[in-house]
Amino acid sequence: MFDQLRVRAITALIALAAATVLLSTCRGPAPAAGPTGIVVTRTTDATGNRITVRSDDGQRHTYTVDAAAFGHCTTGTTYPACLTY
Repeated sequence: MFDQLRVRAITALIALAAATVLLSTCRGPAPAAGPTGIVVTRTTDATGNRITVRSDDGQRHTYTVDAAAFGHCTTGTTYPACLTY
Protein backbone atom coordinates (compact mmCIF):
# COMPACT_ATOMS: atom_id res chain seq x y z
CA MET A 1 0.00 0.00 0.00
CA PHE A 2 2.83 2.39 0.83
CA ASP A 3 4.46 1.64 -2.51
CA GLN A 4 1.29 2.61 -4.40
CA LEU A 5 1.06 5.88 -2.52
CA ARG A 6 4.69 6.67 -3.30
CA VAL A 7 4.22 5.86 -7.00
CA ARG A 8 1.13 8.10 -7.16
CA ALA A 9 2.99 10.95 -5.46
CA ILE A 10 5.91 10.67 -7.87
CA THR A 11 3.51 10.52 -10.84
CA ALA A 12 1.71 13.63 -9.59
CA LEU A 13 5.01 15.52 -9.23
CA ILE A 14 6.08 14.55 -12.75
CA ALA A 15 2.70 15.63 -14.15
CA LEU A 16 2.92 18.95 -12.30
CA ALA A 17 6.43 19.60 -13.64
CA ALA A 18 5.38 18.68 -17.19
CA ALA A 19 2.34 20.98 -17.00
CA THR A 20 4.51 23.85 -15.79
CA VAL A 21 6.98 23.39 -18.64
CA LEU A 22 4.20 23.09 -21.20
CA LEU A 23 2.42 26.24 -20.01
CA SER A 24 5.60 28.31 -19.92
CA THR A 25 6.52 27.13 -23.43
CA CYS A 26 3.09 27.82 -24.93
CA ARG A 27 2.73 31.28 -23.43
CA GLY A 28 5.91 32.60 -25.06
CA PRO A 29 8.01 35.49 -23.82
CA ALA A 30 6.58 38.19 -21.61
CA PRO A 31 5.42 41.22 -23.55
CA ALA A 32 7.46 44.39 -23.41
CA ALA A 33 6.25 47.21 -21.23
CA GLY A 34 3.96 49.69 -22.92
CA PRO A 35 1.48 49.55 -25.77
CA THR A 36 1.87 47.13 -28.64
CA GLY A 37 1.30 47.92 -32.30
CA ILE A 38 2.75 48.24 -35.79
CA VAL A 39 6.26 49.64 -36.30
CA VAL A 40 6.04 52.91 -38.26
CA THR A 41 9.64 54.17 -38.34
CA ARG A 42 13.15 53.08 -37.37
CA THR A 43 15.91 55.58 -36.66
CA THR A 44 19.43 55.39 -35.33
CA ASP A 45 21.07 58.41 -33.74
CA ALA A 46 23.75 59.18 -31.17
CA THR A 47 21.48 58.17 -28.30
CA GLY A 48 20.53 54.77 -29.68
CA ASN A 49 18.20 52.80 -31.93
CA ARG A 50 14.63 54.07 -31.83
CA ILE A 51 11.41 52.67 -33.22
CA THR A 52 8.07 54.43 -33.43
CA VAL A 53 5.02 52.24 -32.91
CA ARG A 54 1.40 53.06 -33.77
CA SER A 55 -0.90 51.39 -31.24
CA ASP A 56 -4.44 50.20 -31.94
CA ASP A 57 -5.91 53.48 -30.67
CA GLY A 58 -3.87 55.46 -33.23
CA GLN A 59 -1.35 56.96 -30.81
CA ARG A 60 2.38 56.84 -31.54
CA HIS A 61 4.94 55.65 -29.00
CA THR A 62 8.72 55.81 -29.34
CA TYR A 63 10.95 53.14 -27.80
CA THR A 64 14.73 52.80 -27.57
CA VAL A 65 15.86 49.23 -28.27
CA ASP A 66 19.30 47.62 -28.28
CA ALA A 67 21.08 46.80 -31.53
CA ALA A 68 20.44 43.04 -31.35
CA ALA A 69 16.68 43.50 -31.11
CA PHE A 70 16.58 46.40 -33.57
CA GLY A 71 17.40 44.30 -36.63
CA HIS A 72 14.06 42.51 -36.88
CA CYS A 73 11.80 45.50 -36.13
CA THR A 74 11.26 46.77 -39.65
CA THR A 75 8.44 48.98 -40.89
CA GLY A 76 5.18 47.05 -40.81
CA THR A 77 6.20 44.42 -38.25
CA THR A 78 4.38 44.07 -34.94
CA TYR A 79 6.01 45.34 -31.75
CA PRO A 80 7.02 43.66 -29.37
CA ALA A 81 6.86 40.43 -31.42
CA CYS A 82 9.68 41.71 -33.67
CA LEU A 83 12.13 41.96 -30.74
CA THR A 84 14.76 39.21 -30.65
CA TYR A 85 16.66 38.64 -27.44
